[in-house]
Amino acid sequence: MYIVEGAMKINGHVTAIDPYNYELIWNELPDQHVLEALKKIIPGQHTLDEIHDELVDIINSNGLEQYAQVIRACSKDVYENFTDQSIDFIHIDGNHDYSCVTSDIHLYLPKVKVGGVIIMDDTDWHGVQDAINDHLAPYVETICIEENWAAYRKIK
Repeated sequence: MYIVEGAMKINGHVTAIDPYNYELIWNELPDQHVLEALKKIIPGQHTLDEIHDELVDIINSNGLEQYAQVIRACSKDVYENFTDQSIDFIHIDGNHDYSCVTSDIHLYLPKVKVGGVIIMDDTDWHGVQDAINDHLAPYVETICIEENWAAYRKIK
């Protein structure tokens, strides 16, 4: 919600893209312990459906629809819905392997306005961090780095 609050202050809009698909979340897991922990937290598709529905309910019940949009899809399937330089804030939580993160960067970087914010999730995964270093870093400045996510501002 803090991202939406930031968007409201500049009359911007947050775009969040996540398929919320149980079959797609098990890629490139860092180790077996993470896999075991995640399977306890997310035992099936119903859990992801509930997480998605709760997020949409929070947005709608607080009247935040004009500031936030959750798109339940694979990022590669919806990038053409956006014109270049049209996105203020974007958070893509998709596949975590290097090639998929690289693809997301190449597909969405042109869609983000100069000065716009890109939230990268699961930055503690090697594939995500390597794609950021190789393909995103030359176009952004770091706003903040947390334990497993980071925010960047597009500078060119």
